[in-house]
Amino acid sequence: MTTPGGDKPLYPNLQQAREVEMNHLTQNDTARDEEMARRLQAQYDQGNVMSVAQAVPQPEMPYKCGNCSTAHAVRNVTHGSTFQCTVCGAQNQILLEHRRPVVVVYVATYQVKMAADEAQIAAGVKARAARVQGLLAQRNNEEAVRAALEDPPLQAKNDALKNENAQVVMSALLACNKGEMQRTVDSLNSTLEDSLMKYLARFLGMPSQSASLLEWHQKLAAKAGSGCIMRAFTERKLV
Repeated sequence: MTTPGGDKPLYPNLQQAREVEMNHLTQNDTARDEEMARRLQAQYDQGNVMSVAQAVPQPEMPYKCGNCSTAHAVRNVTHGSTFQCTVCGAQNQILLEHRRPVVVVYVATYQVKMAADEAQIAAGVKARAARVQGLLAQRNNEEAVRAALEDPPLQAKNDALKNENAQVVMSALLACNKGEMQRTVDSLNSTLEDSLMKYLARFLGMPSQSASLLEWHQKLAAKAGSGCIMRAFTERKLV
């Protein structure tokens, strides 16, 4: 959407929201507003009320998704307008109550999407576990560690999925001897270094495996430095 007299959008840095059809609740709100407008107009024609100010709609208005807080530029906003978030897929309804815009999220839509995402994450964890076990059976321990560290389920809401993936990582780490540890650490890129450090931070509280895990931590810290350690302990999304 461009400005009334120019070619540039009003909010070029915001994502353009996808417009969706209004549901029956929105239609009822619109019918109610139209009925109220007719009553006020009739009273004005009879001289019973002062003139009613008319809002001037702006081409675009910035609104945040009520679910994930992603900002969108929404066109032609009125009471009951709806838009779909381009990031999380949640449908939002804008209610202009008491001169203060309130965004209502249709949670059911998000819950369906979240369930589908969890199923996809669970399938990825099981596939990763099968691949790692196959590599360990072939005594390819270094490749098994790298495979276990790839794409951790950070977005999973189910702790059981994270625990299952952590066990896969643990089995790969414990299968390596000291020589394999060093070669594996040397082969990791920065993303896998951060992933390994997060898992080591999680595992260090396990006394039965502390010697092997401390060896991993020492070798990784020597290569990746203190920045990797800080990122592991300050990351909000846990592995």
